[in-house]
Amino acid sequence: MLSQAANVPSLKGLFPFKGKGRIALLGVQAEESREGLLVLGRHIVRQSEELNYVWQLGAILRLQRAGSGASFLRWRLPDHQAGVSGVPLWESVMQKQIDVSVRQSLLAMEQDRVAFNLQMSICSTLIRQSADGLTKMESAEKVWSEERV
Repeated sequence: MLSQAANVPSLKGLFPFKGKGRIALLGVQAEESREGLLVLGRHIVRQSEELNYVWQLGAILRLQRAGSGASFLRWRLPDHQAGVSGVPLWESVMQKQIDVSVRQSLLAMEQDRVAFNLQMSICSTLIRQSADGLTKMESAEKVWSEERV
């Protein structure tokens, strides 16, 4: 089987990553995208703060930094009070007797939050995977160079 593989044309053309440079570039681009998303996240938080009814209903959006270095949008109680947070807080606000236009705004904010967090998670995964891929490639190159000595 291995002898047959030696006669097969390279499969490198099937993959977009031809060496460490492209993988490193992917990681850099994912970090840049994550930073751009952070700007967007701050904008979403500012927009929610400008809507007085959100505060009055007892829920605000905040950016919360994760151990990975990413920041995610989370529903929180105003003034950092302890208690219900996250989606259960948003759901409890939606169950209140509120105007339809307010409910629509809250739905739009929740959909923005979900889309933002999804994109942030994807960027973080690409950053982590590109770093892991580079480490594995360097390890393979080290083994290869040791075998040649």
